[in-house]
Amino acid sequence: MARTLGKLLLVAALAAPLVACATNSSAGAGGSSSPSSSPTPSRPAFANPTPTPLSAAPQGDRALLESALGTWGDEGGAYLTFTADGMVLGSDGCNGIGATFAADGDTISLSRMPSTMKACPDVDTWLSAVRAVKVDADQLIILDRSAAEIGTLARTA
Repeated sequence: MARTLGKLLLVAALAAPLVACATNSSAGAGGSSSPSSSPTPSRPAFANPTPTPLSAAPQGDRALLESALGTWGDEGGAYLTFTADGMVLGSDGCNGIGATFAADGDTISLSRMPSTMKACPDVDTWLSAVRAVKVDADQLIILDRSAAEIGTLARTA
């Protein structure tokens, strides 16, 4: 009995931050914290996608996803590498970035995963705000949570 209670308390303790994040994310983004309210235009434009391996992507999404495959970077050391299994790996020039990606209309949404959080003096960590991308020829347009363009990366491979 004590062992079961201990396990339940541990699960509750681990789940509490997730519930708090889910509750605060819509309120912090300008939406209502009321569970019955519908999403508002100020809600973040990009949700966390499930990774979409190219082999499982709907035919209409494949061309978009394939256009992002490879490595994109800049002179400051920031880069993103999109793989055929739906993963994104990279760096903002200091901290590692990891995510999954999936087609979302004419953009590619990224679902952030844990990344390093080192202090980075003299490094512009703008890429850490990436939540979606658009491919325009050999330029990757980086979008933040509100779908605003925050920078570009050039195709390197």
